[in-house]
Amino acid sequence: MDVAPKDDVVFLRNLVRRLNPEAKVLETVQSKVNCKDIINTNLFDFEKAAMAPGWLKEMRGTHVPETEEYGIASFIYRARVPFHPQRIHAFLDTHFLFVVRQPGDDEEDDDEGDDKGEDEGDAEGEDEMEGTVEDANAGLDKKRDEVLAKSRPKFGNIVRSKGYFWMAHEYDYSYEWSQAGVMLTASLGDPWFASMDEDEWPEEAREQILSDFDPTGPHGDRRQELVIIGSEMNKDALTAALDACLLTKEEQAMGVEKWADAFEHEWPTWSAPPDDDHAHGDAGAPDQDDSDGPAQPKRARTGSA
Repeated sequence: MDVAPKDDVVFLRNLVRRLNPEAKVLETVQSKVNCKDIINTNLFDFEKAAMAPGWLKEMRGTHVPETEEYGIASFIYRARVPFHPQRIHAFLDTHFLFVVRQPGDDEEDDDEGDDKGEDEGDAEGEDEMEGTVEDANAGLDKKRDEVLAKSRPKFGNIVRSKGYFWMAHEYDYSYEWSQAGVMLTASLGDPWFASMDEDEWPEEAREQILSDFDPTGPHGDRRQELVIIGSEMNKDALTAALDACLLTKEEQAMGVEKWADAFEHEWPTWSAPPDDDHAHGDAGAPDQDDSDGPAQPKRARTGSA
């Protein structure tokens, strides 16, 4: 705090408040802080964190408005039309360091870590690995600069975004969207409630589930819902860019039955597990035989939670 400009401190303090209104913020001089404030505090609650208080407050409209005077703002992008899979893929790949996480990625990362540990005694192997890492970092830096040069002038500084989205080729499952800075990760999410039998809905959430259904269309709770937080953002430009990734009226008119195979795209093929009753093959669910391994479903999507 002793060297940070006052305006930067105010900006960062309000940015944290926007991202998580309930976070405990410690301001220090020369990084001096009481260890009791950061060690064994038991402040982290996994279930509470999973509910993402900042995101829920944004989706429910109970955000912290005072941060807006510092140029920090947020909005929710919503739409009831699916994204064209290739257009949204191209948008994400152009404006972010875009990663698609597939089922099993965490396990693969663990295996790679074990393999590296076995090779630590090999000096020559370590030198080669260091060179590879340096090359990879240089490539990432170049890609980062490229995407920032494209996104910042158009959209401003998108600090964080999170939510779920709907793509035309996958009718039964949502996709999860998580972005921080220049990095954006997408992965297969939960089944839409509209793809499930009503007797599988949690009774205590039924009212919320029904409120998420579109009363004017046939697609139930399928939708785009993204909370976007940033500074000096151009909301209109970003909204227009996302809208351009939605299916056109002509593409929508093709019908759900044709969406699964009508569009060329670069997304991996994910299949519902063999015992999953939620997939509707005639409505666009991928064929299991085309997948390297089944994606494990989680809970179904409940409203804005």
